[in-house]
Amino acid sequence: MPTQSKNIIVFGGGFCPPTLAHEAILHQCMQLNGYDEVWLVPSGDRTDKTMSLPHADRLALLKIVCDTFASHTRPLRLIQDELLRTVPTETYDTYKAFIARHPTIKFWFVFGTDSYATIRQWYNGDYLAEHLPVLLIERAAKVPSPSKHVRFLRPLPAPLCHISSTQVREALTQSRPYTHLVSPEVATYLELHHLFKP
Repeated sequence: MPTQSKNIIVFGGGFCPPTLAHEAILHQCMQLNGYDEVWLVPSGDRTDKTMSLPHADRLALLKIVCDTFASHTRPLRLIQDELLRTVPTETYDTYKAFIARHPTIKFWFVFGTDSYATIRQWYNGDYLAEHLPVLLIERAAKVPSPSKHVRFLRPLPAPLCHISSTQVREALTQSRPYTHLVSPEVATYLELHHLFKP
């Protein structure tokens, strides 16, 4: 009898730092029916973006996030593949590496529709647009039609949908309030390690 294929959600990003919006998306992913695991994948440096925190701090912050889901029955795994790369992170390379190592698994990548709208401009973007299974969160962009490889998460509630890591970094740099943008545990780590402080 053939092995039944698993469905795994891949939630990647800079997470510099992880916000309440990231945690709300992760909560949805952990609750979705029909998926077996969720992989949290911090990205390495990209051609369009250099990460603003050392790997050790990024991993420590994401382990804090993972701890909040520790009692969930669905596995949540922190995957460091992209951090270990010596070349810029590309979604195509990550996808191909995952399916090469796990040929019976179907990987579903999480993106906002604003990011996904530019997918054909990414490395091997035409291939990704036609083949990459995605779970999309509606943001300020044209929303593609659902298909066999395009599915949707629920839109985030209004207070969360505009939160970004950039906002947190700017607030810390300018000594403005930011604790409404991250969890108390993440805020504690940011304060203890004086991250992004002027």
